[in-house]
Amino acid sequence: MPGTRPCLRAKPPERFFLPSTMSLPCEVRLCRSCNSTFTHSHLLPEAASLSAQLVEIVRTNYPVPHSATSLIRAVISDAPAEIYRYDALLEDLDTVFTAVVAGRDALKQLYEQSKCVVEAPVRRLPNEILAIIFSMNFEERMPTPEPILMRFWEDAARRELRRVAGGDLSSYAQVCSRWRDVALGTPTLWSRISLDLRCWTPEVPRVDVMYEQMLELLRLALERGKQVPLSIQVSGLGPSPPHALELLALSAPRWRTASFALDCTMFQHLSAVTGNLPQLEFLAITALTEDDEVLVDATRYFSSAPLLTQVEFSGPLAAVAHLPLQQVNLCGFEEVYPQDIAALLKAMASLPLDATLYTQINLAAVRAALPLDPEPIESLVGELEIASIQDLGDSARDALAVLFGALTLPEMHSLVLTGMPKFHPYSPLYWPPLAANAMFQRSESRQTLRSLSLKDVVITEADLLALLAELQALAFLSISDHPHVNGHAQQLVVTNTILKALTPTAYNTSATLLPQLDIIDFRTLGKFSERPLLDFVAGRLEHVGRRMHDPHHPPQFECAFLTIRGHFRELRPEVAQWFDAQISKKRLLFAWREADSE
Repeated sequence: MPGTRPCLRAKPPERFFLPSTMSLPCEVRLCRSCNSTFTHSHLLPEAASLSAQLVEIVRTNYPVPHSATSLIRAVISDAPAEIYRYDALLEDLDTVFTAVVAGRDALKQLYEQSKCVVEAPVRRLPNEILAIIFSMNFEERMPTPEPILMRFWEDAARRELRRVAGGDLSSYAQVCSRWRDVALGTPTLWSRISLDLRCWTPEVPRVDVMYEQMLELLRLALERGKQVPLSIQVSGLGPSPPHALELLALSAPRWRTASFALDCTMFQHLSAVTGNLPQLEFLAITALTEDDEVLVDATRYFSSAPLLTQVEFSGPLAAVAHLPLQQVNLCGFEEVYPQDIAALLKAMASLPLDATLYTQINLAAVRAALPLDPEPIESLVGELEIASIQDLGDSARDALAVLFGALTLPEMHSLVLTGMPKFHPYSPLYWPPLAANAMFQRSESRQTLRSLSLKDVVITEADLLALLAELQALAFLSISDHPHVNGHAQQLVVTNTILKALTPTAYNTSATLLPQLDIIDFRTLGKFSERPLLDFVAGRLEHVGRRMHDPHHPPQFECAFLTIRGHFRELRPEVAQWFDAQISKKRLLFAWREADSE
């Protein structure tokens, strides 16, 4: 009905924007629920024709026709009221339109929020999974003995401050309250502490406030970890205030792994750990200065650790006598010098049955200190790796001979000799045949040694054949050619002679060299022919098949020919096809490619 207000609960009406020349519907439905309508003004049916007449009158300035006078007067008389009626309706419709738009927007926002809550993957993650994700972003820090320049000290202290505060955990805690609860309330996320004591020096200008903050943050980190096992890593160069170390020492009952790279004088601040290490499994100590007396006292702090099974030590080796080596099954001694040889051998004698020992020896210094006459020892280690930290050419024979001459290793099943570090790839060791053969005979290695790596060792063809003839239990062998080293000619080990010697014969299997061999690793210059290569692999496949006949688990032989950089050559197509066929039958694991630079 005319003047009827629209129902606010109904859908808003459609708006009509029609040109004046078009006819308008007499009634417009305003509400589909209550069927309320709006009737256009009675003046509009003649509006189009009248408007055209008025335009013509204005254009020509003729008098108004008598036929139009009454209509014009009606428009002048009634139009204000009708316009007011339209305005009132438009005001109501604007109110409805505004309310409807606001309601729609609010509902749309609610819909999107509901979808976000229900469907967002990160919101569906349990707190335990979220904590695991957080833990993957722990900032690992490699300790360095280099001093911090004064102009970089404040920046380094700020990074240390953030690290002590939790690193990325402090950022996660600012995302939302749930993430904050998970980041700060999950003790396992606070189970790793890493400190760089070079930054803990309050005497440096503008860093004293940070120092107090770092101490407080360290206390908080230890508190947030509650009683979960703790892994700590502390490094520092030069003296620093003891408060951080003393604070860490109070948490010693929680320590599971502990790594220290410090000046000797700093170790004295760990005295509170004595007798309080019930969970310690791994200990690494690197002494950055030499003070034997202080270091000996420091290792006494760790003499009682019932679960300690792994030790890494770099410093005067006399100090390790106070560690419980008799229970350690994985041990590493670095930077061993001539004065440490006796302590090294004594420590080896203390290690338990089948322990693994890695030792990095300055063989150049040992060679320079000869003659040495260490006391012979018998050690029960199962795996032994000896690495050199200096290149001394063929003089290494004498230094290695001293060690081999003092050792008896009746339980050794793996021996690895490593030359210079990776940034000197062609600085090998040199094999001392007499001392080595004597050690193997004393140790009865013919029955026990299963793995031998001479990848970084120069050994003559004759010495290698004599050695392999005695080590009949070997299942893994790694040998290598060597390019021009220190002015010496190429050293060839992987030759036709060696391949033929390692090829089993079907007529006399008892004479087969290395009858238990399953895996061989060749680093080669490629100075051999393809025929001996094929015979070697084919013979080994047949021999392994006879030795390990099992219909449920077909025997496999693993063989890697990795050529030294610059010496790679392709196999002939028919040879490559034969290898592919054996690989497809799952009888052979085979590699023929250029060796990595490392």
